[in-house]
Amino acid sequence: MASLAFTQILSLSRNSLRVAKENSILYIAFPTISCGVYRYPHDKAAIVSISTVKEFAKEFKEIHFVLYTEDIFKEWLKKAKKRL
Repeated sequence: MASLAFTQILSLSRNSLRVAKENSILYIAFPTISCGVYRYPHDKAAIVSISTVKEFAKEFKEIHFVLYTEDIFKEWLKKAKKRL
């Protein structure tokens, strides 16, 4: 299940960024994809999302992650520091 979720988050993130780029969108925001209803672990979602955004970083002025709690923010911040 985690492998499928990883692949789906990766695909969703890449497709969203690709479509935004094709439409000259310069600012984009992402929620914690699949972490709510599907209960995908926040730390794993952070790895996928941050890595994908890093591929497209130069195409946008700003990319935001919408994180709902302080604990989730801290998890994502740790993952971002390792990957950026």
